[in-house]
Amino acid sequence: MTVVIVVFIILIAAVYFTLMPFMSEKVLARYQNANQDEYSADELKKINLLRQIKEVEFEREIGIIDQEDFHRVKSELMNETRDVMESIESEKTTAPKSAPEHCPKCSARVPKGSKFCGHCGTSLT
Repeated sequence: MTVVIVVFIILIAAVYFTLMPFMSEKVLARYQNANQDEYSADELKKINLLRQIKEVEFEREIGIIDQEDFHRVKSELMNETRDVMESIESEKTTAPKSAPEHCPKCSARVPKGSKFCGHCGTSLT
């Protein structure tokens, strides 16, 4: 019985020390900041809609949904995707020139929409 408890504790410790580096605050914060800076809300919505279309196509192929439901759902998703893509295109044509992603003076990374560098204070507009 003691051997089982010791093996169980070793197993728990191994899993903990294996997953701990991936769950540290520094890694999670860097991942979240990278995703927030990289895509706008409409771009994330477009990505999500395209994934939903792929899922519906997969469900049809394996027989979860019938042909009629597939065409209806895919048509709705395609229309919504088209609207989002048109919105993204209109934002690109009407949006003023955005701030650079790196400071021209100190080369520090700056978030989109920043007016000043958070590292050296240089104006980015």
